[in-house]
Amino acid sequence: MEKNKDYYEQFLRQKETDVLDSVGDILQIELLLFDLRKLYLRAVDLREEGNEVAQQLRNQDTRLRQLLSVEQARLADLELDVAHAKFMLDLLNRNL
Repeated sequence: MEKNKDYYEQFLRQKETDVLDSVGDILQIELLLFDLRKLYLRAVDLREEGNEVAQQLRNQDTRLRQLLSVEQARLADLELDVAHAKFMLDLLNRNL
């Protein structure tokens, strides 16, 4: 029983670390999207040259939004793992 508890404590620590990393990644992507939107607005003001740049920025925005979606799904999975580990530790502590 103690071995299971040690496993879930280690599992929980790792998943909590992964959650923090994932949140950091999401924040970085959101900052990039914010900067990208600012550049897009500037590019739109530049007439012909700006149209090509604006299109490239829109493409990059799409790729970043896809990455953000993937990272948010990963975070949801990690949060589920954390909840599971906490539940198992609570259950194991009750049985001791």
